[in-house]
Parts: sequence; C-alpha cells; structure tokens
Amino acid sequence: MNKFYIFLAAILLTTSTFAQAPEKMSYQAVIRNSSDALVTNQAVGMRISILQTTATGAAVYVETQTPTTNINGLVSLEIGTGTPVTGTFAGIDWAAGSYFIKTEIDVDDNASYDVTGTSQLMSVPYALYADNGMPSGTAGTMLYSNGTDWVAIPAGTNGQTLTITNGVPTWATVSHLPTLTTTTPSNTLATTATAGGNITSDGLGATGARGVCWSTSPNPTTVNSFTSDGTGTGTFTSNITGLTANTTYYIRAYATNSSGTAYGNEINFTTLEINVPGPIVTDIDGNVYETVGICYQTWTKTNLNVTKYRNGDVIPQVTDPTAWAGLTTGAWCYYNNDPTTEAVYGKLYNWHAVNDPRGLAPAGYHIPTDAEWTTLTTCLGGETVAGGAMKETGTTHWITPNTDATNSSGFTGLPEAYRTNGGSFAVNGYYGNWWSSTENATTNALQRGVRYNNGSVDRSVSDKRNGFSVRCLRD
Repeated sequence: MNKFYIFLAAILLTTSTFAQAPEKMSYQAVIRNSSDALVTNQAVGMRISILQTTATGAAVYVETQTPTTNINGLVSLEIGTGTPVTGTFAGIDWAAGSYFIKTEIDVDDNASYDVTGTSQLMSVPYALYADNGMPSGTAGTMLYSNGTDWVAIPAGTNGQTLTITNGVPTWATVSHLPTLTTTTPSNTLATTATAGGNITSDGLGATGARGVCWSTSPNPTTVNSFTSDGTGTGTFTSNITGLTANTTYYIRAYATNSSGTAYGNEINFTTLEINVPGPIVTDIDGNVYETVGICYQTWTKTNLNVTKYRNGDVIPQVTDPTAWAGLTTGAWCYYNNDPTTEAVYGKLYNWHAVNDPRGLAPAGYHIPTDAEWTTLTTCLGGETVAGGAMKETGTTHWITPNTDATNSSGFTGLPEAYRTNGGSFAVNGYYGNWWSSTENATTNALQRGVRYNNGSVDRSVSDKRNGFSVRCLRD
C-alpha cells in the first residue's frame, strides 16, 4: 500500500477572462509513496472535495482530475476545472460559513481513492468571496458588514450624503441651506407690520440675501412680496408695507446662499380694520356726524360745524379780516365768509377756539393731539402715503388730478383751504387742513394737511390765528 504526503504549496486564483470573477483555484502537492520516495513522472488520480462547516461536513462540490507528477513528485492542478461529481465550483456560496478541502489519491488511476488529508481554508480568496459571497447590485451599489453578512446599500441620488446612524451607513439628503426661524409680527396696523427672522446657520455658503416674504395664501416665497434686509447670520428686522386692511397674511423669513433659498416657519397675522362705520354723534347745536373706525380710533367723517362750546357759550363768528388778524380768543367763520359752503365743508376755526377749556368737540369726543394724528397716519402706512387713504376721491371738490386719492380709510378729507392769519382766504380745492390740539409755541400750533397733487400728509407748524377745519376723535 502506498503512503502519500500531500503538501499544499499554494492556493492561487486564476481568471479565464480579464475583469471577470475567478472561477478556479490553483492547487499544488508533493506525492510520496509508503517508502517516502517521490512518485515522479506518473499519472495519479485525484478527487477534490469542498466541505462546508466542518472537516466531516457535507460536500458542496466534488471533482476528479488525473494530473501527472513532475520529476520532483509535484502535481499542479486547478480546482474548478476537473470533472464535476457533485455541484459546481461557481455555485459555492463562500459567505455561507467555513470551508474545508479534502484530497483523495488514486496512485494507480483505477478509481480506488485513499483519503490523504482534510484541511480548513483559513481564508477564502477575496475575489471568490466577492463573486459568490457578496450581494450583487447595480452600478453605485456599496457594501458594508453587519458583523455577520455583507449588506448591499443601493446607490444614492445626486446631492445625497452617506451618513452613519447607529453604525449603519445610509444615504441621506443633508441640507446645505441656511437654518432660520421667523419672528412673530408686531406693530401690526392696517397697511404695515414689523417682522423679521433669526438665521442660526449659513449652511454651506455665506448668506447673501435675507428678509421676509408674504402672501394672502400659505407658504409664501420670494416669488411673492418680500423685503431685503442685509446679509449674514443673526437676527434681523423687516418693515412690511403695502398691506391691505382687515386681511390675513402668511409670512416666512427667508435666507439665500449658493445652494438655494431656505424658509423659516410660517406665521399668519391679520391687519387692522379701517373704514368701519361707527356711532352717530350730535353736537350741542344738533348737528349730526357720522363716524368711522380706523384702526384703534374713531373719527368724525365730516368737518366740525358747531357755533357753541360744549357748555353752551357762543363762539363768536368773525368776518372782518382785520378783526380776525387781531384775535387772541376763539372764533369761527365760513370759508370765504360764504354760508353756502357750510353744508359741504363745515366751518373754519382759529386755534384759540380749539384750545378753549369750555370744549369745542361734542361730548365724548375731543380735538386730536399731534400724537393722535400720527397714530392715524402711521396706521395708514405713514405720512408719505396716508394722504391718499384720507382724501375724498374724484374731482367734484378737489382740483385735478387729486393724486393717489382712494379714501380707503373712510376719513373723506375735503379741500376747504383755510383762512390766513391776516384774515384773507386761500383758494379752495387745493388743500385740506385740520388743527391738532398740540401747541408748538406761544404763537403757533401743529396741524395736518393734504394736497391735490400728492398722496402724502403734511405735518406743519401754523400761526394760531389761521382758520382751519376741525375733526373730532372719540375719547
């Protein structure tokens, strides 16, 4: 009986075609007989088995070959190219556990095999493992080990970033946009509001534009109305103008960098009401006035037309220019001393009548202060635009073009002109002027005026002897 010593000299990988997965494994052994002599230049039968899990495990692949030893007793063969007996070499799942190689020799090549040795494959050749043991996938597929198996990660999409969560790699869409929040609107009036935002991160790129955007529909963007309020991170304030009274708006802060535009949380708010019908008020003479609610205030819609103070004392009517110019006490007159103007324009009063402690306004009302006039104009968008909201529309009373007149507030301002401190009258149709109760100096006080050729409101200092119209404000 022959004795054989099988020496595994090398396990190498070969490839039938470049860039394809390996389909065979090179194997070399030295064969000696029972006398320890080399078996040289002789054909020998060999049976190679790949066993799974243990040295006595099931054979997942068996093949036979008949190599010839060389002068040194060395046989060289390629496992995977012999005659298959069981399974296929390509079908071995190298990731499915441990594997062993069992070699059997038939020195006479008569199909009588002797087991010569079984040894464990301590490391499976990577290319075989990658071909049979790792998951397959499309281009861009990545693999990671969960400690037991290789797991495929499908390719991500453009712009995604590979992140690690609890040791597991996953593709995620990571925002490179700024991070920000929207500030709750404040100072909300009929046509204006104040808002802003806070940018806590620039993202990947400096913030080049920021502000707030708004719309009457949810999810406003910079396609809608927006402000521009500087650059960079941190808090910012936005002054919102051009709003419509009694309207709900949706607002978001925005910030733009090289990656795009990000938006803060959405907040909604409602502007204040204007042109709201108010209560009817009657003066001591029995004259009836309609009133109008504008933001938080209630104003008379027409000019004062009273001839008595609130306590019943008569206010003198003064027509003479010289007498008017010398007055230091209260007085009234018709425009151009013409009683027919009363029905439309009411009466003109000097400031002494406005300031008389006996009271010029009906009970429950007063002559507005300078600050209260400012509250009105601010509510209507500021002095540069409030005049248009306060003027009667059309040219029935106003000279053409009566610029920007909408009377959206319901104030219905008329162009009664005024009487000068010298007793003469300015031309009617160009200006509307109203006293405030606020004194500026010994000889003058503050008043408001609107003009035919623009939509602004003038805040002016005027001689107390001037004759202006008067509007009353509810207490």
